[in-house]
Order: sequence, then C-alpha cells, then structure tokens
Amino acid sequence: MADDASSGTTGRSPPARVGWRAARVRETAVAMGTEGRSVRYLRSTIVPADEALLCVFEAGSEELVREVYARAGVPFERLSVAIADESEWLDADSLPGAGGAEKTEQRQTEKE
Repeated sequence: MADDASSGTTGRSPPARVGWRAARVRETAVAMGTEGRSVRYLRSTIVPADEALLCVFEAGSEELVREVYARAGVPFERLSVAIADESEWLDADSLPGAGGAEKTEQRQTEKE
C-alpha cells in the first residue's frame, strides 16, 4: 500500500487514515458525477487491521475510476473490474439475514 504521508494524513491513527481516504474518494466521485461524468460511488469496505480500503464504483470506464483517485489525491494498489452476482437476491423470500436462509431451507424441504 502507498504511504499516507503524501496524502496529508500524517499523525492520524490507521483507521482514521483509511477513513480519510474513503471520504476523499467518495467526495471526488460525487463531484465528478455532478459534473455529468459517468461514475458513481457505491460503497467502501475498510479493513482497519490491514489499513486497507476497497471502494466499489459503477463507471463508464476504468479510466474514470482512475481519474477519481487521481483527483482525490489517493493512491491505489490495484483496480479490478467486478461483476455483482445478485441472482440469489431476486426472490424476496430468500433474502439473506433475518431468517432468509431458514425460509429457503423450509421451501426446499416442502418441495421434496
């Protein structure tokens, strides 16, 4: 991972440094979206113990995501294209959590 000192985060705790980077990326993506650019920030996952940040975007191109990071002044280690598998979410009765797995198991048992 890149050193945070170049990003103006010296003196902050590791979780605060990662949180600062997430906020900068999010703010920059929102600003670019309001400029009409085809990039939308979806979410971030922070792993404090590793000082790691994973940001998920919906964008017209990989280059737009690179521009988000460049304008935010936040270095990144890797950029990957990801495809969401939402097929398991299509059936409202099988939503994960809140008993979704149990409902799915009951339905399968009833069909047998």
